Amino acid sequence: MDGNKACGLTLQAQERLTKTTLGALIGLVVASEVTGAEGGSAAERDSADLETINVVAGRTDQPPGSTAASVDQAGRGELARRQIDDLRGVLETSPGATADGGPRQVAMTPSIRGLGEGRVAVRVDGARQNLNLRHRGQTFIEPGLLEEVQVLSGPASTLYGSGAIGGVVNMRTPDAADIVSPGRNVGGRVNAGYDSNGQQRVAGLVLAQKQGSTDWTAGYVRRSAGDFEDGDGNEVPYTDVDTRAGLARGRWQFGHGHELALGYMGYEDETSSLRTADQLDGTEIERRTRQDTVTLSYNYQPDPGESGLWDLRSTFYYSDLRLDEAASGAEGSERNALDTLGLDAYNRSRWHGGEEAVWDRQELIYGIEAYRDRQVGEEDDQPRLGFADSQQDTIGGFAHYSVALMQRWELGAGARLDVIEQEAQLNGEDGVDRPDVRYEEWSSQASIAYRLTEGATAYASYAEAFRAPALRELYIGGEHFPGNRYIPNPGLRPEEARSREAGVRLQRRGQVVAGDRLTGRLSGFHTVVEDYIDQVVTDTQTRFENVSQARIQGVEIKLRYDHPRFWTQATARVLRGDDREAGDPLETIPADTLRIEAARRWHQPQLDTGFEVTVASSQDRVPGGEHGTSATPGYERFDLFVSWYSAYGVELDARLDNVGNTSYRRHGTEVPERGRNFRVSMRYHF
Repeated sequence: MDGNKACGLTLQAQERLTKTTLGALIGLVVASEVTGAEGGSAAERDSADLETINVVAGRTDQPPGSTAASVDQAGRGELARRQIDDLRGVLETSPGATADGGPRQVAMTPSIRGLGEGRVAVRVDGARQNLNLRHRGQTFIEPGLLEEVQVLSGPASTLYGSGAIGGVVNMRTPDAADIVSPGRNVGGRVNAGYDSNGQQRVAGLVLAQKQGSTDWTAGYVRRSAGDFEDGDGNEVPYTDVDTRAGLARGRWQFGHGHELALGYMGYEDETSSLRTADQLDGTEIERRTRQDTVTLSYNYQPDPGESGLWDLRSTFYYSDLRLDEAASGAEGSERNALDTLGLDAYNRSRWHGGEEAVWDRQELIYGIEAYRDRQVGEEDDQPRLGFADSQQDTIGGFAHYSVALMQRWELGAGARLDVIEQEAQLNGEDGVDRPDVRYEEWSSQASIAYRLTEGATAYASYAEAFRAPALRELYIGGEHFPGNRYIPNPGLRPEEARSREAGVRLQRRGQVVAGDRLTGRLSGFHTVVEDYIDQVVTDTQTRFENVSQARIQGVEIKLRYDHPRFWTQATARVLRGDDREAGDPLETIPADTLRIEAARRWHQPQLDTGFEVTVASSQDRVPGGEHGTSATPGYERFDLFVSWYSAYGVELDARLDNVGNTSYRRHGTEVPERGRNFRVSMRYHF
């Protein structure tokens, strides 16, 4: 299917919608008194994001700079300024995170510190995203509907259970508090954007209203694009986009500290693709992706202050994900479906010491998480063994305690027990036995932090994590490719990770002049993964096996300096990974990368003009072999950007990405990246 066709809107209607929205926003820009505008530049809004966002990736509200972990966050300001339009852009707000699978959106899967394919726990508004299906994406989101993203790098099963070996990604969509300005009852946000390379068009609207103890929020974003061209001027097939996404949420506050919220998120994508969308070539298919998620949340916080026994947060959710595929020009169809029903509930109890107490603050977090995944594969209305009908039930209980001492020290420790039961619904129907399996896994964590000076904290931590084998890895069957068949392996053992990390977090003011600010982190880590699960391919069969002990170690840096007249930010990662048994490098480790941004701030009008440079080294540390990943050349990319902000709610961002039209690809895929691309985005807040 042509990526510019839509189920609900024709191409002409999409163009009219985009042009009308852009025209209205341009009119608002002209009407605004630019020289009299007050407020803040785009970068100042990024800076404000860092101060107003509390870190909840560890299930506790802490201001950035004080956490004993590698946590990075981005708010709506940064997401909009960078014009982020896919999962990779969302994740790369953290130096250790990216998306594997190449530039096709339908193939992107989260990866943190070289660990992907189900080794990152992803949650959107508290709902887990648990799909595990090779050559397809895992998380389907519309960046235009995201309000906040937080990435916790490193093992985190103590609080998030199975799958959090690489880390955790928490994403949140907007509510009325994000949209409605103080002192008003109604608010909204309208946006439109355009990309020259691929002719991408995007238009969106979010509305919200507050009325007494209730509020509601609703939003919709439409995005469409054709195939883009790489730096050599070649069209990259199946990179077109045709997505629709929406949300609706209502909230009711009642009694003394009670809050009840009901939410819905919908996502749909319909494009031509490849069955192996993460590869350059393959079988052409028509794919329709549809995900519907409903959340019901109950929170209770009778005493919003710093102390209190009750700060209860709970979310009940149901997610229905469908991937329908049909080979182009051929009869037959295929469906891969995953339903997830879950509950996540935890409470935080906090105590503050008096003037004579040795301890300053204590916090105890405890809760439960339970969810059921049910996957069903069908081919021409018959069971599909490649995504075998099976079910997983998970229940976990966790607790974490932290104490702050003598205004400098903070100690923390936690533990979690998960019980997982997995069963196949097709046991023996193809002549292969698929017995039920059960796992009981303990995870623990400990950390220590020391405040070196005001705004500088050093920390060290030890963490354990695990990943239970995916249903597909346990029970898969059927043909892989002609002459080769999948063999199930119910004897798989869970992957188990142990990680040690040390680092420094910064959040300092007045370094050079009054009003400046230095923020960021430097961290080093060493992670060992036992019983690493990999796909082993021979001439006649393919089977998932516990193959090795993987070791990954590296350094991550993220530093930002804000000055009244300019700002600059640098992020870098250096990772090394190897199979300790075979002595070979791990093929999933991304290239060493350095990214530098800098911008001049202008105050009459409120304007930022800047550049971004990305340098990636060659990645030739690969195991090789017939089925191995090939080496990847290094590359340099140079971008320019302009951001303008009006006190009247109008924002304009323009970028020229890949100014030199560099031809390059990311490690782990043969699909080339986008060439030179002019991008413009306009937004109006009212």
